[in-house]
Amino acid sequence: MVKLRPFTPLYYSGDYKRATSPPFDSINKGVEKSLKECSNNITYLTLPENNNYAESRKKIREWMDTGVLIKVEKPSIVIIDQSFKYNGKTLRRTGLISLVDIFPDDASIKPHEKTFPGPVRERVKVLGELRAQPEPIFLTVNNYDLEPLLQGMLKGRKEKFSFVDGNGSLNLVYFIDSNDDIEKITNLLKHDSAMVADGHHRLEASRKLASESEGMEKNFWSSVMVYITSMESQGLLVSGIHRIVKTKIEKDEFLEKAGKYFTIGQNRPDSGNDFITLFIDRFYYLSLSYGGLSEVMIQYFLSPIHILNNIIFREILGFDPDKMDSEMEFTHDADYAVEQVKKGIASAAFIMPEWDRDKLFRLVLSEGVLPQKSTYFHPKVYSGIVMRSL
Repeated sequence: MVKLRPFTPLYYSGDYKRATSPPFDSINKGVEKSLKECSNNITYLTLPENNNYAESRKKIREWMDTGVLIKVEKPSIVIIDQSFKYNGKTLRRTGLISLVDIFPDDASIKPHEKTFPGPVRERVKVLGELRAQPEPIFLTVNNYDLEPLLQGMLKGRKEKFSFVDGNGSLNLVYFIDSNDDIEKITNLLKHDSAMVADGHHRLEASRKLASESEGMEKNFWSSVMVYITSMESQGLLVSGIHRIVKTKIEKDEFLEKAGKYFTIGQNRPDSGNDFITLFIDRFYYLSLSYGGLSEVMIQYFLSPIHILNNIIFREILGFDPDKMDSEMEFTHDADYAVEQVKKGIASAAFIMPEWDRDKLFRLVLSEGVLPQKSTYFHPKVYSGIVMRSL
């Protein structure tokens, strides 16, 4: 199933805190400007001036030639041991970076979001000109034994380097080059399927590059650099993505219609995480009640995101599915969503619950892709911890 392989990554010889960055597609202009105060920051590769990725290619070669980037001599699997604070607790997540074969597609890697031709074409252009993989695609596996195996390998071992990233996570990075250890990892996962957490368009772009290339380039793009962690890790957080609705919603009319499908309360439910929170003039908690649902609507309550899109947005509010995105803004910051309503910028905010990770994995395996903007996996894996280049 998932075919892992060690590789000889590139890594920074200098200050990792200043050289790395959040994933390129989560960086706004202000953050980008701050990151680029370091002349060797990874954003000079992932977000070059005027989208000049040919210049990024020159820069990565220059960094390799001048020792800014060092290439590992022996094929390795990289282990990243992260710890961070969340809701007053210290959480730990241990994952690995390796290569995974992706072309030809054997269906061992399951997407959970639909991809679109435009972003795929853009990523093909970017990666093709850069001729490198500067950040890993984020995968998860439903394997209870992965984290204990990796953490056991770290006992008594000194990390290659460590840094605290911009989110406050401590990252301890290890290079595992023992053939025995590598075999244990690859054997553990060889019967597993993996789910894409982040990087759907890069995955499709890499497959397209592999299909259109020959020789060494085909071999390069037929496998990609991935970060893999377990869905069972206490340090893997999967939030919903909240919706800020700008179209005018009449509160009383909405609540009356919603009462056909939901139990609506003004106090947060004591248990469960399958309710949707509405903020309009105050908080309302919407828990699905099945009395108003027809047999045809059974598909609608696969998950809270299906309930939101199919019952609230389509049935109650009458949004056109093809134009739904234009009616709203998306954010993973619930406080920001509520603030937009309080300021009068939006009419309502729908706050999505945390995902049950096991249910999410089973849902993707059984039903395929979810609606767009369904999940927010965090903490993110920083770009530039290791890289891969032709």
